[in-house]
Amino acid sequence: METTHLMPALRTKRLTIRLPTIAEADSVLGYTLRNREFLSATDPVRPNTFYTLDFWERQLQQNQEDALRGIAYRFFLFHGEHIVGVANLSNIRRGALQAVNIGYALDEKEQGKGLMTEALRALIDYAFDELGLHRIMADHLPDNHRSAAILARLGFEIEGYAKDFLRMRDGLWHDHVRTALVNRRHD
Repeated sequence: METTHLMPALRTKRLTIRLPTIAEADSVLGYTLRNREFLSATDPVRPNTFYTLDFWERQLQQNQEDALRGIAYRFFLFHGEHIVGVANLSNIRRGALQAVNIGYALDEKEQGKGLMTEALRALIDYAFDELGLHRIMADHLPDNHRSAAILARLGFEIEGYAKDFLRMRDGLWHDHVRTALVNRRHD
């Protein structure tokens, strides 16, 4: 791991995983707009402002502040200079729990290349080895077979089923499969 401006930058074989700067808000907006339709089936309800440059300038500033405070890392996946996805470690809890939620999305044109598995492996290493967390939790829609396969490949285990867990873009509440990966590296 290398640090730029006190922010983590993770590198894999094909990706750089980092927080964009505020100057890159236009690139983030481009990724968001390009994938708006594609991600509509798996994204929660978003305000219309989510698709504006002003929103992303403010959001990227907040993302940097949250990372500096150690409460969330909202990374974007860069393949060269192009944003191809997001992978977030959010809602970090310390104390007796030592846990985090992981969320992710990949550009429609990058599906099926193994990029998300590659990115999530790096995030898991970061969460367990650098942040010292014990548990990573991920939720997915029951019919999101791609997401289920990635999580299973990475060792996540199904722990339950959350009824009416998240309100999606269709305005309805949707059930989610709850999974988790526990850090066994230091047992």
